[in-house]
Amino acid sequence: ALEYDGPQLRDVVPALASWRRRYRELSALSSWRYRICWQPTTTTRAARLAGIWLLVLPAGRTDHPWIGGCERALRDHGAEVRHLTVPAGVGRADLTRLVETVVGNNDGDGDNVGDGVGRARVTGVLSLLALGEDPDAAAPALTSGTLANLALLQALGDADLAAPLWYATRGAVSTADSDLLTSPAQAATWGLGRVAAVEYPHRWGGLIDLPEGADEPSMSLLAAILAGTTGEDQVAVRAAGLAAARLTRVSPNEPPAGRGWQPPRGTVLVTGGL
Repeated sequence: ALEYDGPQLRDVVPALASWRRRYRELSALSSWRYRICWQPTTTTRAARLAGIWLLVLPAGRTDHPWIGGCERALRDHGAEVRHLTVPAGVGRADLTRLVETVVGNNDGDGDNVGDGVGRARVTGVLSLLALGEDPDAAAPALTSGTLANLALLQALGDADLAAPLWYATRGAVSTADSDLLTSPAQAATWGLGRVAAVEYPHRWGGLIDLPEGADEPSMSLLAAILAGTTGEDQVAVRAAGLAAARLTRVSPNEPPAGRGWQPPRGTVLVTGGL
């Protein structure tokens, strides 16, 4: 016959009940997990851009192939391009004045009224500031491009410029295992853009990750995104075409991606866990 010890059983039953409760909680949490996936998308209409587009460039990055590529994509599809070159470390107030200078009087006749009398009608704003990856002098944990994009978002609001703002990056997202993440520092701009889309939907355009080379097909795809023919606001331009971001549910039985992190030998200090 089996014997049982009453006090021991009284210790085991609560432990089993606690384990079961915890297991049910973890199962519920697993069903709430989502992740961003990339799905191919197409455009069926020819892109046509109209009006004035403000092309915002980081100072000192004129050698980047997409500086000229973005301008060609805009001009070749019908836009008038105005440049706004932003020095590293520029503040919100100074950038507001720069914006107002660039979109000030167009031809002085008062006919081109957009966001204010005597101001150019700006159709859209395309920012390449994320290409500035140098650490910011005041906040080394962030790049100068990330902070400049934040200042630009604020400055456009201060200048009452409601044209949709697009942030462009290069190599900030990975759309597939074969698509390497080459510029993780620029991924911060994607986080900033997703917040901006929620807080300023009336003047938000979207996020675009550009390929390495500024060839004709890529420039045409860029123009299609900016013209709204794709209907997407988080897009990666790749040699195979366009990939759009999608939020998808993670299967509870799906194993974690990758091999996981292997700690080095010795003591490991983990901070910021909560």
